[in-house]
Amino acid sequence: MSTQGSSGKLDSIQVLRALAACLVVFGHCIGFVAVFSARKGVNFSEISIPAGAGVDLFFAISGFIMVVASARMFGHSHGARNFLLRRLARIVPFYWAVTTLALLLIVASAKRSLPDPLAVAASYLFYPFDTTGRNDGFAFPIVDLGWTLNYEMLFYAIFALFIGFGRTRCVIFVTVAIALLVALGAIIQPTHIALRFWSQAITLEFVFGMWVGLAYASNKLRLGDGARVILLMLSVAALAINPLTPLHDPTTPNDIFRVLGWGLPTALLMITAVSGPLPHSGWIQRTLVIVGDASYSLYLIHPFWLLIVSRTAPYFPTRLQEPLPLMIVAFVGSIFVAVAVYLLAERPLTNLLNAKIKRLDTAASTVKGLREI
Repeated sequence: MSTQGSSGKLDSIQVLRALAACLVVFGHCIGFVAVFSARKGVNFSEISIPAGAGVDLFFAISGFIMVVASARMFGHSHGARNFLLRRLARIVPFYWAVTTLALLLIVASAKRSLPDPLAVAASYLFYPFDTTGRNDGFAFPIVDLGWTLNYEMLFYAIFALFIGFGRTRCVIFVTVAIALLVALGAIIQPTHIALRFWSQAITLEFVFGMWVGLAYASNKLRLGDGARVILLMLSVAALAINPLTPLHDPTTPNDIFRVLGWGLPTALLMITAVSGPLPHSGWIQRTLVIVGDASYSLYLIHPFWLLIVSRTAPYFPTRLQEPLPLMIVAFVGSIFVAVAVYLLAERPLTNLLNAKIKRLDTAASTVKGLREI
């Protein structure tokens, strides 16, 4: 398809990644500007958008990518090992660096005490832990946004269990495993924080992405322009109307309401994007692809930029302290900082680790070949 970029990545998926990250960041920027304006006595009417749906889009994208990008690992004896090594290289080092930075900032601040050592360990190990003491089923690590990575790691672990069975059977088995986990959670209602967290219905959004990925990989996902426009209108309308009451809570529950209200529309949006060519090319598409490449950095780094802006904003010129200019500084600044971090730190680190993994694979293949002689 013409959605394939020169790098071998799907430009349409990178654009969706940019959209997902920007939704989350935009929502946080709105909250920051609202708090800052209230402190100055300025009336700021928050724009109501389903910013949290960016996470649901990320989950669907993750399911899609795992199916499409793991083609050489399905049915392979070392498929699970290679899959996990590459996912860990992609996710873990940068997240650990961000978590360490957060801890250093806590140490440097006299206003906050260090988290419980168990919370620190759980954060580094991607284990759901009630760091904030909410006791309501939400398991936020030290870096709050890391809660999504706890779900990602669960999905990777389940996916790796079945990757050796071939692509189609892997998708089926993972679907059954996740569906059973969600069903048992609904029936048993576990009180243990990790079990309660892992068995939430939001994990079904990875399943949506997997099946879209399977259809795409099987060359069965080609839609006409009319059908794609209808799907786009349906998904955007569902997200814009946002009719389900629980989705308007400050902390959105990860239950079936979220799956229906945000998961299904974002899955339709993904089908729209990958079922045909992107409507436009040029600098806009290239810019969005770059932001999509940097989406992981953007997701994790933007709170630090907002912290910097919040500390320095009182010293801005008066005009820049108004809601709209401050919103531009917060949002656009987050994107520029994230792209810089991606180019200077995240991408070189990931490339270095992937190169080491490739050398290990080559060495293992050589040893195996010698043994068979």
